[in-house]
Amino acid sequence: MNHFMEGFYPCDDLVRRRQASRCLPLDPPLDSFTAYLHEEMRQCYLNGLDHAAILAACALIDSAVKASIYVEDFVSADGEFKAEDWDKIDALEFGPAINLAKSRGIVTKDEHEKLEWLRVHIRNPYMHGETPPWSKEFVPDGVMIADLQSGEAKEWKGKLRDDITLQRRMRLVADRNACCEVVPLVDGLVRVIGKRALDKLHVWRAKEGDKVTSDEIKAALDKMLDQGFVPDQMITSGIPDELMPTAAALPSIEDVTMSIRARVEDSQALMSLGRADGALLSTLVAVAATSRKRYPKSVEPEDGKAFTRFLGEEMRVLTAGAIVNVNVAYRGADPAKYPDRLMPLQDVLYKFVRCALIHEGGLPGQVEFIPVNGLRFQVLPDKLILTQWLIQRLHVLVQHAPENIDEFPEIAEVPADVIGWVLFGPRRPNHADYLAAREERMKAVKASLVPLDAAGQQPLSQHVQEVGDPNVRESS
Repeated sequence: MNHFMEGFYPCDDLVRRRQASRCLPLDPPLDSFTAYLHEEMRQCYLNGLDHAAILAACALIDSAVKASIYVEDFVSADGEFKAEDWDKIDALEFGPAINLAKSRGIVTKDEHEKLEWLRVHIRNPYMHGETPPWSKEFVPDGVMIADLQSGEAKEWKGKLRDDITLQRRMRLVADRNACCEVVPLVDGLVRVIGKRALDKLHVWRAKEGDKVTSDEIKAALDKMLDQGFVPDQMITSGIPDELMPTAAALPSIEDVTMSIRARVEDSQALMSLGRADGALLSTLVAVAATSRKRYPKSVEPEDGKAFTRFLGEEMRVLTAGAIVNVNVAYRGADPAKYPDRLMPLQDVLYKFVRCALIHEGGLPGQVEFIPVNGLRFQVLPDKLILTQWLIQRLHVLVQHAPENIDEFPEIAEVPADVIGWVLFGPRRPNHADYLAAREERMKAVKASLVPLDAAGQQPLSQHVQEVGDPNVRESS
């Protein structure tokens, strides 16, 4: 947060409300630069950096519109990149760019009107360092002026343009108010425009895209390796049919989210504010990201299976050692999969909580958090009953997962006997097998971490590679 803003215009709960809102990472992004600008805008917005958030929003919507225009050109040219065409689009001022997008049907009439409003009232003045004209025309309430010689005081009814000191001071208020309107507007427009462009691109690739094969990609990588070049990223001119993105395979929220530690800290902050639903969302994103560290896509292709497999193995940690397997009675369970209508807790968390929070932006139906110091989880026809203790134990689970020692180095240094007390308390003797297997996993993870180079930097490399190896998993 900016202490100048908070000093002149304090609003203690505004940033907290923003952080508890549904301002999620862009998923899926139109391209990496769009994702980068969106995250820049999002982080500034969530942390109360209003002016920076507005500038980032202006850069984002400009870039997204131009990228969407070029996607149409790219598809029309049958996948041929023409530098001169992109250069022309890239050089367009924002006004001509949104007009071109409207004429081609890339944006609707309603979207164009919103984009034009952004251009006139926000983008043009903010991107040129100008005080917005609408701000200068504002007549503030409650401003008094006094004559220091006569002592006479009266209310001032002028416009901000008539007093430079007030104008500059009230600019802070204008920024905060504008930010609350601009960022959600740009966020929504970028998601809609980007999805429309991606849909066109996916249709073209499925029908007429380059028929690149996995074998061709592998051969190219082998040649690079033969020449001593070890790539950490690869961009191809096409996507093999077997790797074509589908709705289930599009980048997930975990792929573009901030660090696992940040998610846990966000959750703890939201818990302190009484926002249990937002806290649970941040926590489950951290759980999903951790599950992907243990089971990368090369080991478990499906996000849902990685999530439930990881939680199933860690259920004893979630219950503080009380229960190894937790099943929840649910009359709506698929009888083919759950004949006795008992669903494992990890399946319930994934199906009814994680998916609902991320894809629908909220918990399903009516949710009741009950103040019980223990695990209560009940799925009723009209209600889902949870305890906040569940969220707290998920924090413990994520923080103490061996895969996350790079995120929580302070925990990596805690002696094994203390870890046993933290995870299981007096029940730790019952879980000696788990603790021994955890120690082996810790050794495997530490061995796979890349050491710093001579300059004290960690070189780019592949992620921890053997964490998902079944040979180092503990029994569940």
